[in-house]
Amino acid sequence: MLGNNPTLYGYVKDVNLWVDVWGLQSVTPNPKNFNLARNEALEWLGKRGFKAEKQTLGRFGDIAGRPVGMQTLDGKVGFRVEYDARNGAHINVWSGKEKGPHFTFEASEKTVKKIQGHYKCK
Repeated sequence: MLGNNPTLYGYVKDVNLWVDVWGLQSVTPNPKNFNLARNEALEWLGKRGFKAEKQTLGRFGDIAGRPVGMQTLDGKVGFRVEYDARNGAHINVWSGKEKGPHFTFEASEKTVKKIQGHYKCK
């Protein structure tokens, strides 16, 4: 077998998170870094007419009132970058009443705060 892996299931990236029975999946279901998660989120948003026209402000805790993402001028389509104990680092997306998936990525809370800082107006 390729990769000197003696098991039949060696091609699966992480059997605890995902099983690709046929080995055909080409997109990582849980991107490991912010850039991959952002690109997947932007692809989802682009299909729904997203344009980054104004900031999305945080609503809870220490991010309340601070910019954490972007949205359309009417606020109907957008995203926010967040960190919480349940989901870890992730990007929330929405379009009207449609709530999209959480695009998760590996990062500490401190790193997420740095990413959120990119959405401040100068």
